[in-house]
Amino acid sequence: MVNSGKFAVSILAADQVMEGQYFSYPGRKFKYVGSEMIELNSEGLPIVPNSIAYLSCEVFDRIERFDHDLFLANVVDVTEGRLGEPPLLYSARHGWRITGDKAREKGVSIRDQLLERVAQAEAGPEGAST
Repeated sequence: MVNSGKFAVSILAADQVMEGQYFSYPGRKFKYVGSEMIELNSEGLPIVPNSIAYLSCEVFDRIERFDHDLFLANVVDVTEGRLGEPPLLYSARHGWRITGDKAREKGVSIRDQLLERVAQAEAGPEGAST
């Protein structure tokens, strides 16, 4: 990343817990193990095979702080993978999680509820319900 000014992001699918765990540890812990979990894309950037999608990024700034570096980048290309798969998430509190359930009830329009609230706010106190 430092030398090339480029990197790739692999968005992992729910069935890629092993890959997520592998890359969440410092490299020295799993050195020389799991070579099947990485390949190079057409630009020569490392990606995780069979992911949901891949983002190719170009660094425009680097901020060095204490023992970490923060890389600011633009996404310059997106490659589709297994788009229909639910994504893998990680929470320090709950561990590895699989997403995929709908975030709202069927037939309930959050947008319509918000627009109704906007209309009530615009109507003023006399239009507001208690």
